[in-house]
Amino acid sequence: MALPSPEKVIVQWAKNNSVISSIVGTRVATRLPAEPTFPFLVVQVIGGGISEAPQPAAHISENLIQFDAFAGRGNTRGFAPDYSTADNLILKVQEELQSITEIAVSGYGVIIGTQLLSSGRIEEGDTGYARYTLDALITMRGE
Repeated sequence: MALPSPEKVIVQWAKNNSVISSIVGTRVATRLPAEPTFPFLVVQVIGGGISEAPQPAAHISENLIQFDAFAGRGNTRGFAPDYSTADNLILKVQEELQSITEIAVSGYGVIIGTQLLSSGRIEEGDTGYARYTLDALITMRGE
């Protein structure tokens, strides 16, 4: 059984999730585009893998995943960042991750566990975008 690509599994999970997709549609990727349409969710692996899994021979990987919820500039106070939209998106990602017991992402892999680690707001001074981040440890296996 081959191990799934963690980023592909999580990106597809987010796109298939009705709560998340009701906010971002299909605007989920591993990088923020040069000229994004907001809101936008970025997913990236920042650590972990098969060597971190409790049973590497079982083809289970444990990955540290970072979620970044971006929103553009709002329409008030001199086009201040739209923090409420970015915050709402990251809160929905948190809620949906917490509800997973085991979920197959057809054609990609199976998420078999999640552990939320930290979240917070990041100031994007250069772009002016609103950004909230969430780190989660996600355990998965192949289909």
